[in-house]
Amino acid sequence: MIGWGDIQEHLIRAMLHATHRELSERLVGALIAASVIGFGAAAVGSLIWISVSVLTNRWRGQMLLVVCTSCAILSGLFWGGLFGLSSGGAGFIIVGLLLTFVSGFAFALAVEMNAATPVVSFVFRLASAVVLLAVIGGGSLVIARSVPEKRLPILETGPIWTFDLVSTGCRPVWGGPDSSSAANEIAFATNERLGMAFETVATPLANNKWEYRSCVFTVDVKSGAQVAQVSIDGTQPIIKGTAGGNFKVSTGGMWTTYTPELKQIGEPEKEASENWTAAKWHNFRSDLSGKLWFESDTGTELLAEYPGGGVFIHPLGTDRVLVTAGHQFALFRTDGSQISTERFTREGVNFAAVSANHHRFAVAVYLRGVGDPSYLEEEKIIVYDGGTGKVIASVPSDPLPRTQSWAALSPDGTLLAVGAQNSLRLFRLPPQVQP
Repeated sequence: MIGWGDIQEHLIRAMLHATHRELSERLVGALIAASVIGFGAAAVGSLIWISVSVLTNRWRGQMLLVVCTSCAILSGLFWGGLFGLSSGGAGFIIVGLLLTFVSGFAFALAVEMNAATPVVSFVFRLASAVVLLAVIGGGSLVIARSVPEKRLPILETGPIWTFDLVSTGCRPVWGGPDSSSAANEIAFATNERLGMAFETVATPLANNKWEYRSCVFTVDVKSGAQVAQVSIDGTQPIIKGTAGGNFKVSTGGMWTTYTPELKQIGEPEKEASENWTAAKWHNFRSDLSGKLWFESDTGTELLAEYPGGGVFIHPLGTDRVLVTAGHQFALFRTDGSQISTERFTREGVNFAAVSANHHRFAVAVYLRGVGDPSYLEEEKIIVYDGGTGKVIASVPSDPLPRTQSWAALSPDGTLLAVGAQNSLRLFRLPPQVQP
């Protein structure tokens, strides 16, 4: 959430968390703005009231109410004026005239309150009761408009083992992967071997050139011990498992095949791969406006429209498509029919992993805190069934990554590896339920 303060947001979230409720970003922003206006008006109004009362030697509670209310109106109009600037000169002029009118009215009323009659006193007491009812009613409305927190099944057991990346001597450059490379720098070859590949060294050379080195190592899944390690030239490595139980590693379009013990097999070769991008795969296509299209022989159909844009397409084998977009994701068949969808109130969603048998996939669900730069506040890896879209288990990220955790599913989908910073953890997932 950009633009709102961390302190105010956390206070609101903490109060609602006690009742397991969540609010949308827009509603939290409105509450924060209302709180700033209300508390600010109370502080300024009290100072004005004290000043006027000392000068006139008359202390009137009704005048305090009038001044605070007027300051709240002025403060609201001021913030409205800031937003009105984006609507053109007419909106700014209207807000300016309203501010002038309310200022004059508040001053006249404050003076009049020093000689207030019982009728005026009754009116403002009635107004106080109305304000109190409005606050209670507003709080009830906020709770009513909030939604229950999404409760996800958490693994009852902890990690099978934890592997210290420092023990390899490899240190990920820039502090770790970004969301586009996190899923490409870790992979299972078999249920017994896990491999990682990431950039470790970027050395400046003459003529504004750089030399890049990447680290590749494999881990025994049963024991959590390192098996082998090699250093290779190149940047932005990609590692994946093969059907034969080996690893393929690329650092620039050329793929090199390695055994689980990282013995090179043959010469590097350019692998023919399917031509797809995060915005297009077969009949699926997304655009910058947040629309997802399905193109067929009969024409183009609009499958969904996601607010805020940023729609990414991820094929899950040959018969399933995962689409991530902002706070939600959807699972489709290749004929364009939707299997399931999942939406989160605050958290963003990124693709994380898919098992080799395509029966399970994982997403990284994250929450960023406001700052300059912004920072990752929460993250969890959630595993779903690739056939039904139903959630299987979730694993909180600990420690938190810089941008997104490494994540990989074993070929049969029963193991989940999650890595961040200097820690790599392995979890056992519930077994696949046969239909």
